[in-house]
Amino acid sequence: MTDWRHRAACRDTDPELFFPISDTSSVADAAIRICRTACPVRQECLTWALNNGEQHGVWGGLTEGQRRRAQLHRLTPAEAIALSPAPATRGAQQ
Repeated sequence: MTDWRHRAACRDTDPELFFPISDTSSVADAAIRICRTACPVRQECLTWALNNGEQHGVWGGLTEGQRRRAQLHRLTPAEAIALSPAPATRGAQQ
């Protein structure tokens, strides 16, 4: 069986995109969009990050802070994905 990482939408993307300086950067938004729109293994990716205590970067379409909140509330990866907010769009007010 092929490892989930070989089927990920980000497999040919610069890894730097998934390790932005902050959760609120436009770089984080770009990484999240790749996960949400094109990735067939998003849940496997998030499960891996949660199970391995990954503290940095965007995994499964969730930032570091979003994963911490999911763990705090004991959400399953599927629940965390369902509840994660859409990335901000440039020029949108929050």
